[in-house]
Amino acid sequence: ENPVGDLQLSGGNWVAIKAASGEYWQKLEKLYLKENVRLFHDEGYEMTMAALDMDLKEKTAHSESNISGHGPAGTIEAKGLHADNVSGTLVFAGPAKLVLIDAGSLQGLSAPDTAASPDAGITMEGTE
Repeated sequence: ENPVGDLQLSGGNWVAIKAASGEYWQKLEKLYLKENVRLFHDEGYEMTMAALDMDLKEKTAHSESNISGHGPAGTIEAKGLHADNVSGTLVFAGPAKLVLIDAGSLQGLSAPDTAASPDAGITMEGTE
């Protein structure tokens, strides 16, 4: 009941995680969290979801529940996620909606028909 934990990421950052309930399978090194799962990243990002499955041995996390997140760069709404700490990837399942507060964070990417200023907001929607 009410598990809470901190994870050190390979890049040196940390993530704090808490949920209403969960199970840890020590021999398999798997953690299953459910009910109001909340992740907090040390750079100011927070995500909330109904469930999250983590494979600590493989350094991956997966959720097929709705994801809601926010942080310094913007907000995200998605239908799930897959995180891989080995490759450093975080993929949101769609349909997903990403709203970036600072378009300058895209570093060279811009819509072909617009010239976004560095402080312009950008909204991206997609299926994955």
